[in-house]
Amino acid sequence: LLVMQNATLDYEQPRFAPIPLNLTRGSATAIGYIEPRLVQLNTTDSGWYSSAGFHNASNRNYFTGYVPGFAELRGFWTFDISSLANIGTIRDARFEVYNPQVSDTDFIERVNLNQVTTAVDQVIAGGVNRRDIFDDLGNGVIYGSRDVFFYEDAQVLSFGMNAEAVNDLARAAGGLFAIGASLSTINFSGGQQNVFGNSGAFGPQRLLLNVDSTDNYEFILAEPRVVDFQILAPGAESNRFPNTINSSIRILDANGQTIAYDDVASDGQQAKITHLPLGPGRYTVRVGTLGQSRGEYLLSIVTSTAATSSFVANGSSSFNSSALPASNERQPLISTRSNTVVQPPLATANPPLLLTTNSGGRNLDDLDRIFEQYLFNPSERPESGSLKEELALDYNLLKNKSK
Repeated sequence: LLVMQNATLDYEQPRFAPIPLNLTRGSATAIGYIEPRLVQLNTTDSGWYSSAGFHNASNRNYFTGYVPGFAELRGFWTFDISSLANIGTIRDARFEVYNPQVSDTDFIERVNLNQVTTAVDQVIAGGVNRRDIFDDLGNGVIYGSRDVFFYEDAQVLSFGMNAEAVNDLARAAGGLFAIGASLSTINFSGGQQNVFGNSGAFGPQRLLLNVDSTDNYEFILAEPRVVDFQILAPGAESNRFPNTINSSIRILDANGQTIAYDDVASDGQQAKITHLPLGPGRYTVRVGTLGQSRGEYLLSIVTSTAATSSFVANGSSSFNSSALPASNERQPLISTRSNTVVQPPLATANPPLLLTTNSGGRNLDDLDRIFEQYLFNPSERPESGSLKEELALDYNLLKNKSK
């Protein structure tokens, strides 16, 4: 068994940058916690374009509507969504925006949020005679709509975003994103009709995304190997501390292309990918969770040099099953708090037990109980000299109980 000193299992936020795993000894194990979460993205810019195509880049007012004798105005908001590149699958989205003033002779107006296809940097830049951008802010795919009443001054308006918006956010992840606004109920023979009057760079202007978070791990292979990936879920069985995780694993090449995928829905078990032949190169393992499930997990990666006729060469699509012998090579653990790789002692006559479901699952059961002791009985955590072992993985205890 492996003992991690001065490290703590904790509820961690999803990791955007991949955590490096060292497979030079043939295997690696990582411990983590994962859950769906709410991501807030605040606007980076806002403004309006007139029907003549004018926008002052220094004006953050996002007035949307019609001013008789002047023009129709359409608002916009822009977002930096670079953080979404490795954040996981977006399940749903909504947009919240502060509405300082409504001025309406009809008592009610319909506000549409629209897809923007113009390059975001051009929308921000502004200028004159950009009627194409004015058109783009109100003529594209509708992301969401709602009625705004004349009495909804000084309120935060919430717009549910549809599947088209979610898909466009996923496609734009890693870059910039914009939303346009228009009124679809303007009476051009009437008086002034608008929402978002007297607005500016204040008040909430934000996208709220429910995402299935992911943990990302990265490893490098110097030579062709056959690799097994498996998720173990301590506590997922009955009579254990709560752990509802329904896991998924995605293997990506250096170009971000998916090589293999599995999730708990495939066979009712935690995710695993076996007998995957990989060529030399850099790879990413993305651990995710389905729906609203959450919990602790152990990621096990084991490699071998089994014979095979074809390997995935860092991005080429080649897959062939091959026998994968068991490995007793020592495995590093990753601390979810410090992200430090801790190497165990070299193998002796009594090699360390691997964190697997061998021996009728007794090893995993014992690990469950140790996790329970750690989480719910802190007074029973052992002391070792001057170092407190935060995770009580007692080798002799597990060894004796596994016989």
